[in-house]
Amino acid sequence: MELKYEGRKLIKWKLVLLCVLYFQVVNSNECTTYILKKDEVRRSIGVLLTPEQTSISDNFMSDGWYRFESEAGNDMPLTAPTLLSCGTMYPIWLQGTIPNVAEGVVNRTACMVTFLGQCTSTLGIKIRNCGEFRVYYLVKTNMMSSGYCIGDKVKCEEGFGSETGYSPGCASVPNITVTPNVVTSLEEGTSFFPNNPSLITVFKCVFDEPKNDSYLFDVHWFIDEDKVKVTRNQTFDSTSLWLYPEDWVNGHDLNMKVKCSVRVRFSSGVAPGKHQYSADFNAGIFPEKTEYIVAESETISINFNVTVPVGCIAKSFQSGCDGLIYLLTPIYQSSIQQCTNFSNSDVISFEENHCGILVKGLSWNSTVRLNVTGNVDNLINIADRETNIRLGTTTTNGMDPSRVWDNITMPDIKVYVSDKDFTIRHIYCKFWTDPRLRTFDGSHGSVNDVGEFVMYSHKKRNIKIHVMTRRCFLGSCSCGIAVRVENSIYIHHHCPIISNTFLQSFGFHTKILRLCDKQHMDIKDTGYSVTISLPTGTELNYWYSGSHFYSINILPSYFDVGNIEGICGNANLDGTDDFIPFGSSSPTNNFLTFTRSWRITNIQSTRSLFGPNVDLTTSVNTLPVYCSCSTEAKSLGDFPNHYTANCTITDAMVKCSKVQWNSPFEEACEGGLRRRRSIDNGDNIIETQTIVYDPDFDPDYIPVESNWTNGWTEESARSHCKDKINLDPSIEECDRHLDLSNMTSQAIEDCILDIRDSNGSTEWTALTVESIKDHCVSLMRRDERFYIVDNTTGQSVLNMFTSMACFNNCSGNGDCNGGECNCHSGYIGFDCSHSVTVPPDNTRLPGQGLCGERVRPCLKTNVMGYFLSEDIHVKYEHVKILTNGTQMITGTSISTASYQDSSLITITLPKSTRRKRATSSEPYATAFNIHLSYDAVHFGNSMTFFIYDEQCFSCNSTTAVCEYLDTCDNVTENVASTTNGEHSTTSQTMSYSSQANTNSDGTEALTNFQDASTTQQSIYTQHNTHQEKRKADGFPLLIVVGPLSAVVVIGIVVMFTIYKCKKYNETKRKVGQPEEKDNYLNNLFYHVSPVEKSLPPNQHVFDRSITAQSISSVKSSKSDMERAATPSSINPQISLVDLEN
Repeated sequence: MELKYEGRKLIKWKLVLLCVLYFQVVNSNECTTYILKKDEVRRSIGVLLTPEQTSISDNFMSDGWYRFESEAGNDMPLTAPTLLSCGTMYPIWLQGTIPNVAEGVVNRTACMVTFLGQCTSTLGIKIRNCGEFRVYYLVKTNMMSSGYCIGDKVKCEEGFGSETGYSPGCASVPNITVTPNVVTSLEEGTSFFPNNPSLITVFKCVFDEPKNDSYLFDVHWFIDEDKVKVTRNQTFDSTSLWLYPEDWVNGHDLNMKVKCSVRVRFSSGVAPGKHQYSADFNAGIFPEKTEYIVAESETISINFNVTVPVGCIAKSFQSGCDGLIYLLTPIYQSSIQQCTNFSNSDVISFEENHCGILVKGLSWNSTVRLNVTGNVDNLINIADRETNIRLGTTTTNGMDPSRVWDNITMPDIKVYVSDKDFTIRHIYCKFWTDPRLRTFDGSHGSVNDVGEFVMYSHKKRNIKIHVMTRRCFLGSCSCGIAVRVENSIYIHHHCPIISNTFLQSFGFHTKILRLCDKQHMDIKDTGYSVTISLPTGTELNYWYSGSHFYSINILPSYFDVGNIEGICGNANLDGTDDFIPFGSSSPTNNFLTFTRSWRITNIQSTRSLFGPNVDLTTSVNTLPVYCSCSTEAKSLGDFPNHYTANCTITDAMVKCSKVQWNSPFEEACEGGLRRRRSIDNGDNIIETQTIVYDPDFDPDYIPVESNWTNGWTEESARSHCKDKINLDPSIEECDRHLDLSNMTSQAIEDCILDIRDSNGSTEWTALTVESIKDHCVSLMRRDERFYIVDNTTGQSVLNMFTSMACFNNCSGNGDCNGGECNCHSGYIGFDCSHSVTVPPDNTRLPGQGLCGERVRPCLKTNVMGYFLSEDIHVKYEHVKILTNGTQMITGTSISTASYQDSSLITITLPKSTRRKRATSSEPYATAFNIHLSYDAVHFGNSMTFFIYDEQCFSCNSTTAVCEYLDTCDNVTENVASTTNGEHSTTSQTMSYSSQANTNSDGTEALTNFQDASTTQQSIYTQHNTHQEKRKADGFPLLIVVGPLSAVVVIGIVVMFTIYKCKKYNETKRKVGQPEEKDNYLNNLFYHVSPVEKSLPPNQHVFDRSITAQSISSVKSSKSDMERAATPSSINPQISLVDLEN
């Protein structure tokens, strides 16, 4: 038993050892990493070197591991050959034995045969047996014309053959010559549908059948030199000789080289003749060339030849069986940060719905094309850009069960794109200071008229840029910008009245955005500058403040050349045709006639972008659409439309998916353009300012010619302007890289006129300097040279310039970084010129600060103005207004505003204490005196916000007077009652129509409350029904319990009130706040019934009476003063206390 056990144990360990050895063999480097030498039959010991042959010379061989594959044998011979054997003069053989697998790597001696003997020179080599093959570590020989022998078989003589073509077994074979060729065809295959066979792609080795005798044939198939199939002993017409999809699809991809060879036999079992090979057949889809050149904006066609048909699941479906070759673009995918405008950062683009190639099942052998367009990148390139097009298929075509077209390996096609942007290097249109105009092609003039002007109008698409000007001293100043792209529009202005003669005060900033397609325009608003990228690649940028619009700059793209009109002229590098009036084709020499032809003085005109009747219909004739196909469709049905999402609307090629400016002013695209709106039918009311023309406006008015005043002369103004412009460090630095001579000389002349026309003000001089600096940045960003990082400084010219080109040099109160100011503590604004101790001014509330509770929740309000910081503090003074006209300030609290935009903030109102009128001494309205501050210390002037019941009262926020209305007598007042610990609300059923409030100053605010009122009506009805039921069920019990409950509740209220007042005063002393004992119970609690819980905030029915339960809920809520001392979020929340909790 012990012997048997030991025997089993020994066998077990032997198996483990064999497994280990096998693992070592399989995983050894020698057996996996080697140099493969194939078909070197000349190294056979039976092959003699002939005079016309070149001797094998392994003295040029590199030392390393080699593996041999040859019909003549794969190992070194163990016997000495003769001189001139193995295809060399001095053959080398192995002196020793071939190792077995278990021996691993062994050292062996290789002998060289020379004239002096069979082993006159030796070499040290290594051998490893890898199981199915051996590898040899060979070293280069030390003699010319010496080589290693591999194999011992001899090729059969002419007229003889064997299965291998080498000895042993050579026998007589047919002396038949054939010329095979590879062809493809569709043949019937398996039927997946009754009487409807599938079609499969097969390769055939076609040759002429030998005459006068019958033979059998062998066909060998090769793909990319790999043997994939051998069929022997077949008749001439046998379909077994074909190459079927299952023979190769799992190991090879299309765009391969297919070859066949034919061997002829007398009969089955006898030796076949020699291999007779076909030429290589290129199977797949192949471009005519692998390198192309295309210019920006131009299109070329890349032609492809298809050599393999597309199979089909059923013969009758062939018209729908297509092969899809996708565009695979693994590189040049830009990030959002790289997208400076709407031009594509890809190098090339492809026509919409043709992002790839479709091989039709019925016409597969026709030429297919891929149209490629050179992308305009709006960047002046240093050299031609280049990219690679990669085509292939990575998904299964369900219509072809043979899967022939499922995988394609195609070499990349290189495309070079030559630059055209250099032609627009110095083309730009500028509207600056008072305002001075520079057309695209460099013509100059001063536009002293006021009104709306067409700056840019695209001739082929509905893309327009308009500017609005107002009277400014004796000249004009820009006060608005409007951009229209098809049915989308953007409007920004602060123009109250357009007049020829008088200087009106500035209005508040009005912004309107209707964006019907996210790719119509890309808007970046920093709070002081706006950059708008258009789909043509054109870029508009301008600066604005609380009182001015300035430095309006339009940078065109190559697609604008010859395609635009307006007061900016036609960007075609020809200044002689800049002044072409509207509706004309010939230029004029009269600048005033030219500019006035492009002026729109009727705000009601459909041509006006600022008016209410703007025509926003889209273009009829569309231009070519291009896509940057960075992804691929996943199905045949998805293929034609998959890439549309990444396409532009015009010539330009868009790559980047933009992160759009999240504008609080954006409105829906449906319907007409709204100039007044309540975005959520609640408190989020945005009031817009309508532009009107002075009734005495005269379109032919000629401004009075200005004279020099306040001690200024043309000479002193010139000296001043030269010093400020020529000696500015940023301008000097820019002039080192860009030729600014023409620009600065014109800027000096404009600066002189600005001082004269503004009665000696030098304010515009600084704006002229900043305009030049901003222009330098714009030009540098469009030139690839300025992005190159200098190895010495570690910075590019662009980075270096933007680090010193901040507006007004940050007023000395901040640091310039990337063209933006980082303000020091205590200063804000884009140029750090504003102290935080100076609060916001020129602010206003929508709707004159009146809030009727029957149509609004009155929980918050927007504030319009111009805000220099996102950190804005709000102080509220709580005011009671009594029926006798008395006003009582009952408390003060501080919170923070929610910043929406540089011209809009939202504030959430604290809880108040207003109750409906019951006696003449009780309050009938609540008001808040609202003050704003940047530092929570220095607050600005008061704005009053009224909350009142407009059914009962008519209030005036200016006089703080509310008048009682007779309509109030017909309304049942809310009554707070307590029954069995529950609360119910009764109210008369009523409905309210939509209302439009028109403010006295011409501004308008719209609130649409029909839906909200209808919902309120439903709530009131449900409350009444519920109340009546409870009255019927609980009235007898109420008679008994009611009085007792009332006494208990009143006692609890009094005791709890005294306790909470005491705790409240203690809390305020701890936080250092003043006592407001009498004000604590004046907090207003908004009660929400269960019916109302599912409604939006603007549809809640509020009960403002204080109950014992609502007072008890104070235990878990913060007071107004505590809330004011707590840092609040950007959007403070107001808690709604449910009556039935």
